[in-house]
Amino acid sequence: MKLIRRIALVLILAAGLVGCKLDLPSLTSGSVQRFEKGTPVLSRQLSEKQLLALSAWFQQRRSGWSRSYVTFVPKTEVHVMHSDGKQSSINIWPQQVIVVTEEHQLVQDFGATDMQTLFSIMGQ
Repeated sequence: MKLIRRIALVLILAAGLVGCKLDLPSLTSGSVQRFEKGTPVLSRQLSEKQLLALSAWFQQRRSGWSRSYVTFVPKTEVHVMHSDGKQSSINIWPQQVIVVTEEHQLVQDFGATDMQTLFSIMGQ
């Protein structure tokens, strides 16, 4: 019985380490909020140009995501509506992006260039 538990645990851990693909349908609307110490300090709608650029940014970075089961404090949070009517939130940290959809939460670390591009899209 212990062997079966160990095998099951190894399989669960291995499944969590496998990179996931992120498939976000095109974005139809969105807003961005920036937080400091858990309090929102900026809130505004994203323009159509920003939505297109954000969609392209994610389209170019579809692989390498990992499932996450922890709660993240918001830093720069983007709420978007997709063409299929579903919603997602994107929590942007200095080196990490967390995407929460109706199905799952995915996270990935990015380098400085990728993050500068993303913050530039957000107008920050």
